[in-house]
Amino acid sequence: MGICLHKQKFKNDVTPDFISPAKLESQQSLQKKRKTHHLTIIPQLQESIDFKKNITEWTKKSHHSRHRSVSKLTQTEESFLTTSRTIICGSSYKGHQISYEDKVIKLNGKIKEIEEVYSYGIGFTCKKGLKASPYNQDDFSIILDTEFIFSGVFDGHGAFGHDVSNFIQSKLPQFLINHENFDSNIKEAIFQSFLHANASLLEHCSAPEPKFECMMSGTTATTILIKNSHIHIGHTGDSRAILGKKINNWIIAERLTTDHKPSVPEESKRIQESNGEIRALPDENIPRIFIQGKDYPGLSTSRALGDAVAQTIGVSPQPEYKDIQILEEFEYIIICSDGVLEFISDQEAIEIVSKYGKNSRKGAESLVAHAWQKWLQNEEEVADDITAIVMHLPTILANNFN
Repeated sequence: MGICLHKQKFKNDVTPDFISPAKLESQQSLQKKRKTHHLTIIPQLQESIDFKKNITEWTKKSHHSRHRSVSKLTQTEESFLTTSRTIICGSSYKGHQISYEDKVIKLNGKIKEIEEVYSYGIGFTCKKGLKASPYNQDDFSIILDTEFIFSGVFDGHGAFGHDVSNFIQSKLPQFLINHENFDSNIKEAIFQSFLHANASLLEHCSAPEPKFECMMSGTTATTILIKNSHIHIGHTGDSRAILGKKINNWIIAERLTTDHKPSVPEESKRIQESNGEIRALPDENIPRIFIQGKDYPGLSTSRALGDAVAQTIGVSPQPEYKDIQILEEFEYIIICSDGVLEFISDQEAIEIVSKYGKNSRKGAESLVAHAWQKWLQNEEEVADDITAIVMHLPTILANNFN
């Protein structure tokens, strides 16, 4: 049985001095246009005959096309938590959270104290943004095992984005680690786990009276599996993974993932071949994905899990995969939601983290604090949810997680 707890607050050396809780709370009701994944779906649209008429068709089409390519698992989900395994992840907490509040987390398994998790070279921070919604739609998952480490960041979007990201952060690593090819063909295991998680989500939301729906709600998924001295990357959406390499006493950033946007040629081609339409709204310069002739769903990322409507017009849950052998010069891996890197470059992010050496916890907290400050400087009254996982690879390998 696990415990549920809030993350500890920042210590003074990394607490942003620009944060005024009273001011932030007073701004909670303010709404300002920003680069959201989805357009706001107005009630009139949801109640329209055209929209309602297509819900069943969209669900069946999306579910069938994804589920048929998923291979079977060899173990039950109940066997996932073993005596040698620790899971740290976000909670499906439904209470109102104020801006910049830490996400409620769950700790299950072998390790009983969160401080011990930090000692293995892994730090993480997940903060609610400054916005009208009471929910932090970001989520994350970290799994420590004697033979591997799994880490993932999931950035939800849409009315039920917080539910979708929480569902996927729980299901996806289970499907991956329990997959029959987890030890023999990790690429196939990762590919299938993304598709299986997506199919499971669509099936869950198709049940009678589901607690949430995913017609126009979804999530990104950026995952790192460290196993046998290799870094295995599975990635869908526009969250990001960055590698920090030490070269001649300099820490150099290398992006490990591609931002899946409809402006990317191969992504655009797939969407257009699926009869999707890509255009920007008159008052913004953000390419979005629409059903031809309609004003929805308006998604700004070309790959996601969930988003049943968008999946019928080319938005894909299929992951990008990469396998990298760990080299001596590898120092850091950062996994983060796009809220971290909206106004911070990959190189800046690595440099911020590297100031704290092997203290990944402080590195993650400082990176998120800098990102928050940039949001307030540039947008004043709005900030995205912000999540970062920082891994110090020398410490991880010294603890025999390889």
